[in-house]
Amino acid sequence: MADVIADVMGVIWVQPDGPNTQSYPLFCYNVDSYDAALGDVTTALCLNAKRQWETVHRSQGGPSRATFTLEAYLEKTRDWLQKQIVKRCPMGMYVHWSDCGNADYFLGYQFGQAFHNAYITGESKGNMVLRKGEEGQTATPSGRSYEVSADPQPPEYWPLVVARRTTAEAEPIRDLTFCDAAQCEGACGAAADICTDGMYSSDNTGAAVAEVWYSNDGLANSVVGGAIPFAVSVAAGPIECFASDTGVMRTLIGQATSDAAHMKIAYSDSATLAAWSAAIDVGAVDTEYFIHGGAINALDYHHIWACSNKGNIYFSSDGGVTWTDQGAPEPTPAEALYCIDFIDDKYGMCVGGTTGASCVVLTTTDGGDHWTLQTGVGAHMLTGVSVIDPYRAWACSDTGELWYTNDFGVTWTQRTLPTAAVSLGDVEFLDAYNGACTGTRATLLPVVYRTVDGGYNWEMYSYTALDGAVETFGMNSVHMCDPNHIYAVGEVAGALGLILDLSAKGSV
Repeated sequence: MADVIADVMGVIWVQPDGPNTQSYPLFCYNVDSYDAALGDVTTALCLNAKRQWETVHRSQGGPSRATFTLEAYLEKTRDWLQKQIVKRCPMGMYVHWSDCGNADYFLGYQFGQAFHNAYITGESKGNMVLRKGEEGQTATPSGRSYEVSADPQPPEYWPLVVARRTTAEAEPIRDLTFCDAAQCEGACGAAADICTDGMYSSDNTGAAVAEVWYSNDGLANSVVGGAIPFAVSVAAGPIECFASDTGVMRTLIGQATSDAAHMKIAYSDSATLAAWSAAIDVGAVDTEYFIHGGAINALDYHHIWACSNKGNIYFSSDGGVTWTDQGAPEPTPAEALYCIDFIDDKYGMCVGGTTGASCVVLTTTDGGDHWTLQTGVGAHMLTGVSVIDPYRAWACSDTGELWYTNDFGVTWTQRTLPTAAVSLGDVEFLDAYNGACTGTRATLLPVVYRTVDGGYNWEMYSYTALDGAVETFGMNSVHMCDPNHIYAVGEVAGALGLILDLSAKGSV
């Protein structure tokens, strides 16, 4: 019979100033339970010819905000929640369970539950004054309680385990994307999870053309697609996927090294990437190319941006068929643009620079009609950027620094990682709280970092079987399916493709 853990410890943490700020433990607080309705189900019924009721439509409404009650003794000094009542601002709250370790260490959890954008909606006090009592009565201390309301469907998270996915790709992997959405079984087809249909791109091998691979089982198995229309001397780089017609998903691939002519893309509307369009010129500059995996960003068919090694930014409104130079302020000739990211059709950011010499940050608030050249972060070349909203973004550098801005690129602050990285290749945030970045740490060990509190605390996950074996940025691209499932791709010494799959222990 398994041992019974008698004292599983739970700790409530409060993040008074919101995501990417310090959290504090609320000791001697109780939370009994929380309520978070997931949405009522509505069913429509009709009588059929046999006078039997048939379900003709079934749908589930939206979830409700999570609510719970916090209880504690009334102390002689003010705590964080009493201060929040005065501030009336949203905050992060986290409940962590663990049966080992110190309770005042935020990352020392075995299971966590996050309550985002929590508000205190009510307060009460009990046993405030007891001036008389009965013989033998035990004194009851004064207490207080708070009613809390947080975002619907509060996310859960666990520590992750790292596995390497098998691939026959013998060259470094430049980028990956997923081309699916979760759906229930029904009129649209079989049930499907997110991050099932994946695609990734690779370098070329000598006289062989670079390859693009696809998978319909979460990268557990991969099959090479049809030949892409690039010269044998160039690599395949940034890859994006979006709907191009009813039931049709388009995969867009960019040229990642120069063929001495104009920069090119190609697209495929085949689920198995069996056929590709002819190569399409992007711009009219010779020796131009997409230098990194994040150099193309597609919101949808009508909103696609791309940046190049020559410091240019291009836009397509027709699925990649034609491109327009947006006339962004050009960096110096030695400075390249590595990564571009948009949160919607207006707010976007593009980063790059020169290794060990300079940084480039460009921002737009009108979809790229106008770009502003910001000050940047000194001599740190940026390789990845993730825009969260119209004022917050994260960026990473080729020398291992991680930076964030709260004023959309005007000023930047560095966030120290738990174990320093030698290089970082990419960063991605799902929302203001959940993010990941990937790269290499000392001894050339591939590494992925994850945050669940907006970037103040980061967990580090390494694939130790490849210690001393990764090259360049180590890992070139990261993709978060959800807070408990992350993919990262890169390269192993000897130019072998590398796919890492991080998921919660016991994932099904």
